[in-house]
Amino acid sequence: MIEYLSLERALGATRAFNCLECGKCTANCPVARFNGGLSPRRMLSRALSGSMEALLSDDSMWSCLACGMCEPRCPADVNFTELLKTVRAQALPARLSWPVCTHDETPHTWMRSMTSPILEQRRLEWLPDDVQVAEEGDVLLFVGCAPYYDAYFKSLDVHTVDAAIASIRLLNKVGIVPAVLKDERCCGHDLLWMGDEVNYRKLAELNAEAIRASGAKTIISACAECFRTLKLDYPETLGTDEWKVQHISEFIAEKIEAGELAGGNGHDAGSGSANGKPVVTYQDPCRLGRHAGVYDAPRQVVEELNLDLVEMERNGEGALCCGVSAWINCDLTSKKIQAARLTNAKETGADLLLTSCPKCLIHFKCALQDEVLAERANIEIRDLSVVAAETMVEVHDE
Repeated sequence: MIEYLSLERALGATRAFNCLECGKCTANCPVARFNGGLSPRRMLSRALSGSMEALLSDDSMWSCLACGMCEPRCPADVNFTELLKTVRAQALPARLSWPVCTHDETPHTWMRSMTSPILEQRRLEWLPDDVQVAEEGDVLLFVGCAPYYDAYFKSLDVHTVDAAIASIRLLNKVGIVPAVLKDERCCGHDLLWMGDEVNYRKLAELNAEAIRASGAKTIISACAECFRTLKLDYPETLGTDEWKVQHISEFIAEKIEAGELAGGNGHDAGSGSANGKPVVTYQDPCRLGRHAGVYDAPRQVVEELNLDLVEMERNGEGALCCGVSAWINCDLTSKKIQAARLTNAKETGADLLLTSCPKCLIHFKCALQDEVLAERANIEIRDLSVVAAETMVEVHDE
C-alpha cells in the first residue's frame, strides 16, 4: 500500500501548500526550457489536488535534475527538491514509475553491492607513494566513488581520483595526515535521489560505523554530492550531527585566510587576460551551491591562485546545471543543457573551466565527445582542487 500519509506530511514540511501556482518554478526550470514534458508547477498541482496516484505514475518526475533552480524564484518558498525526493521514494518501491538508468545501470549496481556488510574492497590502491594517510585521525577524507568513476570513465580521459590525491596533498601541506577508510562505501547520494531509500540508508549506516571507528571529528570531501549528502542528509537519516563536514574548497579557503596555504604565479591556463593572468571560469555545482550555499570559498581559492576569473552569464545561485542527476534519464535534453552551459563557458573567453564536482567533470567531458559541440565550445575542464594543489604544493617525484 502506498504511504500517501507520508506524502501529505511532505507537502506540509516542504511548504507545498503555500504554492501560488504562479508558474515561476517551471519558467526557470532548465529541463522545461528544452523539454515541455516536465513542469514542477503541474506536479505540485497534482499533489495539492490529491491526485497522488497520477503524481506517482508521472514519468516526467525522473527528468527533474533536483538542481534547485526553481526554489530561489519561488515567492511561496516551496522546497520542491525535497518534495521530489519523497515522491520518488514512494513511486520507486510501488513500481508505479521507473527511471531510465544510464550506463547499463552499472553505477547503481556497484552502489547497491556496497550495501553488503561483508564486502571487501581494494579501495586504496590509487594512493601514490608521496602522500601520507592513516587509518584513524581527527580529520577524515571521504573519497566517495572517485576510484570507481576513474576506472569506468577512463575512455573520456576523466581522472576523478586526482581530486582525492590533490586533497590529501593539500592536507599534508598544512601538517594534516587524514584518515582514509579502506572499507568506505558510496555516500548513497544517487540512490537517495532516485528513490531507493532502503539501500541509501544501508550505505549511510555502514559509513557512519566506519567513520566513528576512525575517530574523525571533521570530514572533508572533494565531491559536491558527497559533501551535500554527509552534511545535510546523514544528520537527518542517522539522527546525529556528530561531525563537522567541509568541502575541500572551504578547507582551502580557510587555510588561505589563516596564512597556511598560498598560491603561486597562476596556473598555466592559456594566453592570459590583459593583466597577464590566465583566464578561467567556474561552474557552480548544484549540490555545492544551491543545495548547500557554498559559493564564495571556491572563488576565494581561484583568486589566491592568481587566476583571472570571468563569470559565466548565469553563475552562483543562478548557475545552470551540468544536465544529469543520479545517473538517470540522460537524454537529448541533458545534452542540450550541457551544450548551453559549455557555450556559456566558451563565451567568457576563458581557456579553462573549473568545477568542484566529479559529475560536472564527467558530464561535460562526455558532452564534448560530440564533434560539432567540441568545434563550437571546446574548453579544458579541470577540478579546482587539482589546480590548487599544483600551485600550492611542491610535489617531489619518488
